[in-house]
Amino acid sequence: AKTASEQYAEIVDSADGTVLARYTNKLFADRGGFGDEPDKDNPYKVSALTLMKYKADLRAYLGKTVFVRVVDSHVGGDFGMVHVDNFVTYYADAESIGAEYAAAENVLTA
Repeated sequence: AKTASEQYAEIVDSADGTVLARYTNKLFADRGGFGDEPDKDNPYKVSALTLMKYKADLRAYLGKTVFVRVVDSHVGGDFGMVHVDNFVTYYADAESIGAEYAAAENVLTA
């Protein structure tokens, strides 16, 4: 995201509030408009207004009760908004996740 330190989704342990993982929109691309033309160097990187599909491996948290928290603490300037859609919380196996999903990177451990 353009303001990744202020706009992100995180996985939080319900028992004690510990933030287990944090994800930003690493494929954000400011195209200066509303088009969805891909980035010439990364075809997955499209305009800021395009919802991107991500997948995150959360197997380390199996057995825990967690929740997804979406944070937007950006104030002023442009792109002070977060759009989210469709959180799928379980797949039987990695092969059932479509190839169009980019791997999300936990920025807390990167």
